[in-house]
Amino acid sequence: MNSISLFKDLARTGFHTSIVTTYSVDAAFYDGSLHHRLRVYGSDNNILMADANMLQRAISETPESFGRAGTAYALLPISVPGAFHPKISVRLGSDAGCVIVGSANATAAGWGRNREIVGQFEWWRKRNDGEENANRQLIRKAFDYLSKWLQEAGLETVKRKLDLIDRDAAWLFETEANEGPVELNDGMLIDLLCEDASGGPGILSRIADLVGGAAVTQLVVLSPYWDAKLEGLLGLIEALKPEKTTIALSAHSPEFPVDQLHRIPQVSFAGVFDGNDGARFIHAKVFVIQTEDWDHVVYGSANCSDDALGLTDLAARNAECSVYRRLPSGSALKLLGLDLSSTIDPSDLMEPTKELLEAKPGAPLPLGTIEAAGSSLRWVPSKRIADPEGAVLVIPEGEFAFSGVRSGNYSLD
Repeated sequence: MNSISLFKDLARTGFHTSIVTTYSVDAAFYDGSLHHRLRVYGSDNNILMADANMLQRAISETPESFGRAGTAYALLPISVPGAFHPKISVRLGSDAGCVIVGSANATAAGWGRNREIVGQFEWWRKRNDGEENANRQLIRKAFDYLSKWLQEAGLETVKRKLDLIDRDAAWLFETEANEGPVELNDGMLIDLLCEDASGGPGILSRIADLVGGAAVTQLVVLSPYWDAKLEGLLGLIEALKPEKTTIALSAHSPEFPVDQLHRIPQVSFAGVFDGNDGARFIHAKVFVIQTEDWDHVVYGSANCSDDALGLTDLAARNAECSVYRRLPSGSALKLLGLDLSSTIDPSDLMEPTKELLEAKPGAPLPLGTIEAAGSSLRWVPSKRIADPEGAVLVIPEGEFAFSGVRSGNYSLD
């Protein structure tokens, strides 16, 4: 697996549309860097999808955030029971498509300071690398995954952007998304594990299905965040029954919920990435399931938590997207650059300095979306608001009541 510069990757032409998702919100980075670069290289039809609670928090802290949203690009808050957590970049052109899926938020930290992991899939009409059909299917799958929320938004600005995609990226709709793993020319498998928090089988259950009951010699987990009682980790161990479980932690700062060690007495710990840049925060999320025949690798947005992975008897609360790869047995750790030879004694583990989970229960109720239409404002309430009747917009100039119009939408003239 090769390194990739996300900034350099944006410096390519051939794409007229971008759809970027993020959990953490960094308005200055998107406006001043990412969106600027997209426009410079020809992408004028741009959408940013962000976790509704995190977006609301960012705008509350800096009201001037996203001043160009609604004109230069569309900004869409997404609400799910837990966190809207996928980190996806979809770029589309008339004769090309590119999807990047990984652990990096659309923030300065995600694109610059952190140690992240991403997978990239490209299709170009005039290029033939032998994997173009597989990549094209994966691009369609990523687009379909995000389209659910885009179509439900009910915003005219988003509808216009989707209409442009329909018109100017016709090849995408001539492609069928893969339903299961796609076999590559070398016999390996690849897929996207897309979780929309709608109550279906979670990523943990899908991992177990992909392993197919094979005896697991080792489970390796690299995760910056955990749920408070390690339910996600315990669920993986119960489902896969590995002979050995190794937790890979930063050699520089091996943080882990030590008050739960009594629940995982057979787990060992290894320090990784102890180089000159060992102090970089490891934000990558990786699961390696080693069997006699294959290494199964899952990497992307999902932390080792029950909210992200779900359990065999519990649906996930987060929306997540991770890449699945089936690789030759014994090859994955080397490809990932994970050296597990430096063991960590449990007594040397450190209490986490960050919150254990990126998803924050009890966050403010998302409000939905407000769209300017001439001299009016149109409000599409969040589905989590049980009764939007009587809602008012409070601004320094006063309080203004919304009135119901149609299809659950409200307006203010």
